[in-house]
Amino acid sequence: MYQSRAEENHDGGPLAMSADSRNREPVQSNDELCLLRAEAGESKNALLDAREMAERAQDRAVATTETAERDRREQRVMVERLDDRVRRTPADRFCTRSSRTCSQSSSRRVGCEPAQRSGEDSKEDPPVGKL
Repeated sequence: MYQSRAEENHDGGPLAMSADSRNREPVQSNDELCLLRAEAGESKNALLDAREMAERAQDRAVATTETAERDRREQRVMVERLDDRVRRTPADRFCTRSSRTCSQSSSRRVGCEPAQRSGEDSKEDPPVGKL
């Protein structure tokens, strides 16, 4: 009198044997479905772990960038302070007697030409500054 659930199709009407019903894909067993769910759960957990690792790496990169920017700012401030101190310090405090002598002797050498090479090379190449 009443039809069983197995004999009804998805519309609630009775199942009829047709070509479509013979060509259906086999239904997976409960064990196979449980295995698929477990694999899907593992994949989801792996993706969540990867996301957490990426977020931590991004946080470290941001912190490193901020630290580098702060260090550059501090370095600029120190250089500016040093420049100010150098500008305010009288020039005679930097020059000692030996450094003045050294700078005077080096300024005399600026106009000098290098010594000629001895041997055959000196015939081929003119001294620097003379053509």
